[in-house]
Amino acid sequence: MVVSIWSRARAVISGLIFAVSAHHAAAQAVAPFPVANPGFEGAYATLSECANITGEVANNWGDNTCWDTNRPVIKYARDAVNPHSGATAQKITLVSGGRVQFAQFFAQPLQANKRYTVSFWIRAQSSMFVTVWLRQSSPPYAGYMSKLIKLTATWTRYDFDGLTDATDGVLLIVAEKPGTFWVDDVAIQTEPVTTLNPLPPTTSVPRSYFGMHFNRLDTPWPRSVRPSVRCEFGTPVKIEIRAAWVHNGLRSTPSPVRSIGQG
Repeated sequence: MVVSIWSRARAVISGLIFAVSAHHAAAQAVAPFPVANPGFEGAYATLSECANITGEVANNWGDNTCWDTNRPVIKYARDAVNPHSGATAQKITLVSGGRVQFAQFFAQPLQANKRYTVSFWIRAQSSMFVTVWLRQSSPPYAGYMSKLIKLTATWTRYDFDGLTDATDGVLLIVAEKPGTFWVDDVAIQTEPVTTLNPLPPTTSVPRSYFGMHFNRLDTPWPRSVRPSVRCEFGTPVKIEIRAAWVHNGLRSTPSPVRSIGQG
C-alpha cells in the first residue's frame, strides 16, 4: 500500500515537473521584438520637411510620404480625447491625394527563421481601408507581411504574422483614400519556426478566407521564390496551389485544395 501511494505521488510530481518545464520552454520560445514608443505616449515632434504634410507625430514614429511627387495633403495630430489606452494616440488624416504612409523604422534588424506576429489597435472616423505592412526598409523593399483592414469607428485589435529575411525592417500603416484614423498600442512578438506553414486542414476552406491573405505578390512568400497558382472556373471549380521549396533552411508544405464548399 505504501509503495502504491509513493508510486502515485512520484507520478504526480513528475507530471508537474514536465508541465512546468514545457511552460518554461514555451515562454522562452516567444519573445517581444522592440517597438519604440508602442503606445504613442510622451512628446510629439512637429513635421516640417514637406509643406503638404503637417502636424505632429509621436517620438520614434514618422511620416514616410514626403517622397510622393503627387504631394498628398496629410495632417498628423496628438489625440488625447479617445486613446485606446494611456494618455494619447496618433491621429492621421489623409485630406486629399492617393497615399499616406505612417512608419516606424526598426533600430534592431529582422531575423530569418522566425515568425513575427504584429498586433495593433486602430479605429477610423468612418468606414475606410488601410493596409499594414512589415517590409524591408532598404532596396529592394521586399514585403514580408501585409494585412488589408476595413476600419470602423470602434477601437479594434488586429493581428497578422509571417516570416522575414535577415535584414533591416519597417512597419508601415498605409491609407490610399482620404479619411481619418487613429493608431495605438502596437506590439510585435517573435518565435522560432522550422516550417513555412503547417499541414493543410482536412475541411473545406471557408469563403471568408479568400482575399484576406494572399493580397500581394511579394507577401507572405519569401522574395526568392513564387508559388505556382492555377485556377479553372467551371463545374466544379479547380484550384491548385503548388509551392514547395527550401528557404533559409525552412521547408514549405504544399497545400492541395481537397474540396470547395459553400459558406
